[in-house]
Amino acid sequence: MTHLGKIYAPTWSSNFRLAKQLIVKNLADVDFETTPDFSLDDIKSPEYLSIFPTGKVPGLVNGDFKLFDSSAILFYLASKGNNPSILGSTPEESALILQFMFFSEAELMPAYAGFFYPTAGYEPYAKPAVQASEQRLVRFLTSLNNILLDRTYLVGDRVTIADVNMVCDLRPIFSSFMDTATRKQFRNVTRYFTTMIGKKDFKPVLVDFEFISERIEYQGNP
Repeated sequence: MTHLGKIYAPTWSSNFRLAKQLIVKNLADVDFETTPDFSLDDIKSPEYLSIFPTGKVPGLVNGDFKLFDSSAILFYLASKGNNPSILGSTPEESALILQFMFFSEAELMPAYAGFFYPTAGYEPYAKPAVQASEQRLVRFLTSLNNILLDRTYLVGDRVTIADVNMVCDLRPIFSSFMDTATRKQFRNVTRYFTTMIGKKDFKPVLVDFEFISERIEYQGNP
């Protein structure tokens, strides 16, 4: 097993970004240290900012090599491991993997963030902006639902890091947005997510996940 340094990030079970690294640890037979005492306050500490001036987490340090961004770290760990198929078996598959990773990070997650953070009270709530984000999220989930109509995996016939990235990004969406009615609306996405979190390399990391019956709602005054 290849040891690849230390990843700085909160280790609570709902940290979907760290979950990407923990799943690829199983898939690629790599190892790294985690930081159980790391908190969100540490992100702003002089010590952490001296390593990662952007203040982004997770952050990986492996000797003199430093890397931030969960998807970039996911790719790095996979490339250093013993399971090259998770990076794609052809240049075309590798390109498709990147396509789905970029789609999730650049489209799906920003739309979700625009819905979730104001609704949960972490940011000021402006109803038109939240509704616009929700509409974008539904549009992107519709696209993903259509893509998954006849697929078990996003790329090819086996798990790749595109699936690791997508499933972990979908976790908070299923935890706060995908209520019973919405899961029926997006049956293919729900089937895909349910199948993936039950796989042996995913299940130990996502073991405490539970589906919701009702979507999160804003509790303040719009």
